[in-house]
Amino acid sequence: MNPGFTFANRFTIHHPAQDLLGRGGMGEVYRATGAQTGDAVAVKLLDQAAEKGHHYLVTECVEGGSLKDLLTARGRPTGNDFGTGDCLCTGR
Repeated sequence: MNPGFTFANRFTIHHPAQDLLGRGGMGEVYRATGAQTGDAVAVKLLDQAAEKGHHYLVTECVEGGSLKDLLTARGRPTGNDFGTGDCLCTGR
């Protein structure tokens, strides 16, 4: 990926080597800039993107550790810890 890589005319990854936030089973996550707002966003480029065009997920870029870091520090969630995630996923 070249520096200044822009896709969907909406997001720019300025320095791919420096902006890589992590790699996982589904793809790579980069810090990018939203073209309209200039806000920092996290863009997960899915592995299939290289073959079929750019498939991606975009979320707010929240500074801090990874989910893996959080689970290592606090342990896996149990009992009521799942309540918030359940509400977010089901819209309740």
